[in-house]
Amino acid sequence: MSGRTMNIRQCKDGSNRLRFYHAHTDHIEMIQSALKRAGQELGTEFDTVALVAICMNYLSGSNVIRE
Repeated sequence: MSGRTMNIRQCKDGSNRLRFYHAHTDHIEMIQSALKRAGQELGTEFDTVALVAICMNYLSGSNVIRE
């Protein structure tokens, strides 16, 4: 990580809002595409469900990035 802390704010309903900063246009497009694809595969319309699935998949070692 860059050493910066993630900005997390608790919402009135008890959920949390995460903020990410300084994403380049091509990064935004890639993130949106990944969320859309994961959402379609999972059958969900919720980006957070798709994001958690992407994170779980990565952390399980299924998609390790290699140089």
